[in-house]
Amino acid sequence: MFVLKDTFSVYRNITPCSGDSTKAVDGGFDIIGEGTVTKHYIIDGKEKKLSYTQAIHTPTLNANLISVSAFDRAGLTVTFSGSCGVVQKKDGTIVLTARCEKGMSLSMKLMTAYLGHLV
Repeated sequence: MFVLKDTFSVYRNITPCSGDSTKAVDGGFDIIGEGTVTKHYIIDGKEKKLSYTQAIHTPTLNANLISVSAFDRAGLTVTFSGSCGVVQKKDGTIVLTARCEKGMSLSMKLMTAYLGHLV
């Protein structure tokens, strides 16, 4: 779920629908579009890219959210322990790590480029 429309490299409007989330303004959020978001990360001085396909545009959320179930559908494993989260490929390669901040895993760092579809 991504807040800003300009984050999307591929975008299409969809029939608006609503949902509920504690991370949303007034507890509710609207889904108004979907597409592909590619995030760029600098790790050890090198640019790495991660593409999120079928990402939804949710402009009333307070923050971008990444679905654990989307990682699962992509064949990735997500584990949480010691205030950290780790996303791994089947071969054990670490794709992302996240540290818990204020009760949410907000700070994600790309460890190894995983170029592919996550949904």
